[in-house]
Amino acid sequence: MWGPDSLGRRSVAQSYLERRKCPVLVVYSGVSAEAAEWEQSLAHGPYDQVVWTGAGHFLHQERPAEFARLIRDWLHQPQGGVDT
Repeated sequence: MWGPDSLGRRSVAQSYLERRKCPVLVVYSGVSAEAAEWEQSLAHGPYDQVVWTGAGHFLHQERPAEFARLIRDWLHQPQGGVDT
């Protein structure tokens, strides 16, 4: 979906992301940490985690062990990565 109300627009996304209530793991990759820094600046709960890997677009294929570790570690937090 494209247009003024699409989630890809930062102004729309920011409003949506600030209202999140469930724990979130956000994994950014790519050559710039700007998106991860922006995401980190939004309001987050105690179990939210934002990670910038510096890898390419396909972290799960390029560095599968690192990707699996990120997911596993987040899921094993005290909250379990899910809203209970």
